[in-house]
Amino acid sequence: MAMANNGVVPDDYCGPCYGANVGGVANPCCNTCEEVQRAYTDMGWSADSDSFEQCVREGWKEKTTAQSREGCRMHGTLSVNKLRGNFHFSAGRAFSQGGSHIHDMSSFLYNEFNQNFMHEIHHLQFGSHEYNTHKQKRTKSSVLINPLDATKWGNMQAAMMYQYFLKIVPTEFDFINGKQTRTFQYSVSKQDQIVNQGGGLPGVFFMLDHSPMRIIYSESRPTFGSFLTSLCGIIGGVFSVASIIDSVLYRAEKISKQRKAM
Repeated sequence: MAMANNGVVPDDYCGPCYGANVGGVANPCCNTCEEVQRAYTDMGWSADSDSFEQCVREGWKEKTTAQSREGCRMHGTLSVNKLRGNFHFSAGRAFSQGGSHIHDMSSFLYNEFNQNFMHEIHHLQFGSHEYNTHKQKRTKSSVLINPLDATKWGNMQAAMMYQYFLKIVPTEFDFINGKQTRTFQYSVSKQDQIVNQGGGLPGVFFMLDHSPMRIIYSESRPTFGSFLTSLCGIIGGVFSVASIIDSVLYRAEKISKQRKAM
């Protein structure tokens, strides 16, 4: 191997690509393990990292073994178009081949570490939820439900595809104080399947479909006229009930006097 005993390569080092063609270059250089793996992925070949001097030098196998029992924790925000589509989480380097988006998952599916796509979703929302700062106690929709919060799903099989089908509905809040908030709600259904060779991509997929409808929650004050109408209705109801009670009491008293006179 063209490297010193301490694992440091010389300045003019040009690592082999082991037959892979990189960018049409006749004698390409692959100086890191990642570059060799990328070159093999671009060729559609399966990479055996143990046979590459770059991977041996960088301790790739030891790093992979150390990370084999680890999981991933992801958080952040993502901008998506208001079109049908998906975002997903999978393993391996992603690349395009023949107009398709695929991942090199050879090192994930075919190892002894029993890795899988078991997962837990702590929180997933669409849009801003600033309505919490504007809503009043009388606001009918006191909270927006995010149905995927605290979701756990998965099993020990590696070649599994987990799909969430989300129906995203635009939602508008028009508050009585003049504030307006636009956000989104969503409903969800899900399915899983074992991925056979050439039958899909293992991972966790969120399939997005936007609704053409909009839900509007609008707060309003009753007019003075409606207030007077309600007040008159209440007063009329009180008088009606009072007259009924008075009539009952009068008849009861009359009957009582008749019985005493007999």
